[in-house]
Amino acid sequence: MPNQALAFHRVSKHVYDLTGLRTGSVRDQLLRSSLVTHCLVDEGLISRSQKLLIFGAGAAGLNAAITAADLGVSVDVIEIDKDP
Repeated sequence: MPNQALAFHRVSKHVYDLTGLRTGSVRDQLLRSSLVTHCLVDEGLISRSQKLLIFGAGAAGLNAAITAADLGVSVDVIEIDKDP
């Protein structure tokens, strides 16, 4: 059975979008980014040998990066603005 959290945020193969659902709550962004990151590791889609690339240094992006790094995943974050 496919992981529902990943299926909900999946855009295409190996691309997941956390920006599509706007609740206005930073707490919700943090919870969803942690959940999706943990699911990606649990499903073997990211690991110590597979680097994670995150576009956007907002609350969700940075939380996903920190969560992945805590799980031993190498992470790169790209931000279009000068300051996150």
